[in-house]
Amino acid sequence: MREKWMFLTILVVIMVGFQGCTKTWTEKTVVYQTPNWTSDGKVIFIENLWVYQHEKKFLFPQNGWQIYQELWLWECNSDGTGMNRIGLLFSAEPSTGNPTNTSSAGDWVTFSIGDTKEIYIVKRDGTELKKVGEGTYPDFSPDAEKIVYQKPEQGIWIINRDGSGEHSVWGDSLNKMPSWCSDGDRIAMEHDEGWGNVDVWIVDTTGNNKVKLLDTDFHYSIGPFVWAPVDTNGLVIYNTIYYLESFAQVDTIRELPSASYRGWSSDGAFFTGTDADGIFVMKVDGTGKIHIK
Repeated sequence: MREKWMFLTILVVIMVGFQGCTKTWTEKTVVYQTPNWTSDGKVIFIENLWVYQHEKKFLFPQNGWQIYQELWLWECNSDGTGMNRIGLLFSAEPSTGNPTNTSSAGDWVTFSIGDTKEIYIVKRDGTELKKVGEGTYPDFSPDAEKIVYQKPEQGIWIINRDGSGEHSVWGDSLNKMPSWCSDGDRIAMEHDEGWGNVDVWIVDTTGNNKVKLLDTDFHYSIGPFVWAPVDTNGLVIYNTIYYLESFAQVDTIRELPSASYRGWSSDGAFFTGTDADGIFVMKVDGTGKIHIK
């Protein structure tokens, strides 16, 4: 009996000793997201960096948890040169959420955090970061004075850049992902009733003139949409360019390579967006695609 207890004691000591042999390490994951164009032809985007703590003990499975997250603002030339990590937007423990999109006009950038549903503005040099409202998918007016956005469960709203003057454009909660036209007079949005009934609407900035542009059979969101420069009058919806005449009348259409399109350059020559290989810049005719991140 004594030998049995001695054996058990030794076994326990050995196991406890092994349990003390804990290996810990950190791991970083980086995703580059939400590219768009600036007014002077540069590409902005957000670096989403997660840092995880990992732990492995003897006879126990590996555990991992997020320690903190950082969002960084970047800018570069259209060919990927001049890459500049401008500055830190947020650092949070354990998570600040994921950006939904970026929009830039003049000296300003606006973006939102999908998890917290907060809208921010920041200057392109990384200064004057400020929360201006509650919502997602903000998009600047061409003069950067106003922002259109999706307000939680309240449809499409507009707010001044300083956070004042908030008002509803079309308060239906099914309206999502607004995009401000380059002429400043129209907003494209999706109206998502679910079950393959996602429609695309064009509305003026007062909300008085509403026209359904397209019925689709998609079972998922297809925005945000991408407006062309003023003289082109085109709108990218999913993987197709719809060239419009008048307010919301389709003239011609052209298919694009499959990708997630995010912005149309102010000179009308390029798209930016994301695909399985990262952030790309591509000519509007579908050629010359390069990955910049």
